[in-house]
Amino acid sequence: MQDLTFGEQVKIILSRKDMTIKELARKIEGRTGKKMSRQNMTQRLGRDNFQERDMRMIAEILGCPFYLNILDDSMQAEKAGDEAEAGQKPELVTETRKISFDGVECLIYPPQQQEYKEEDNDFSLVISMTYGEQRFLFAGDCEKERLKELLEQTEFELQHDLLKVPHHGRKEKNSEEFLEAVQNNPVLEGWGNKIVVISDGE
Repeated sequence: MQDLTFGEQVKIILSRKDMTIKELARKIEGRTGKKMSRQNMTQRLGRDNFQERDMRMIAEILGCPFYLNILDDSMQAEKAGDEAEAGQKPELVTETRKISFDGVECLIYPPQQQEYKEEDNDFSLVISMTYGEQRFLFAGDCEKERLKELLEQTEFELQHDLLKVPHHGRKEKNSEEFLEAVQNNPVLEGWGNKIVVISDGE
């Protein structure tokens, strides 16, 4: 029934309980002390014009449980269906993984520890992407502890042609040793050892 409005659900339950709208209106009037006619109740059910406290009261009168969901099951199912149709399925990456698509090779390098001093950012996935002869490194929001981990790993060659500097390029969050290790030598003609900084602060 969760794809029906509250008013529509009330009408169905009234029918099942062999109760009229007029009887419901009288019960509401008895509880609130405010005049409630059958006509007024019919209009409110049609417009689905109820505040939460009214819905809770009506559910109690009808002897029904009341649930208030911002995202109901039908919407969740629709969202899950859309994700499945698009081939999207959330997955926890705990081991190094390689994926390929449209001539692009990606190596996904997950965090290696269960805990970091920086509770959120150091859990960023690091992605090394190769397209043709060019290599790109995306280091998410990694901070110094995770950058040290990257310096010590042996899963992939750290030198890349282009780096998206981690943590918005903020100097205090980065490591000179890491930046130097990523820079590619020698310089490639027409490209060079470029570092891209995406920054929202100093």
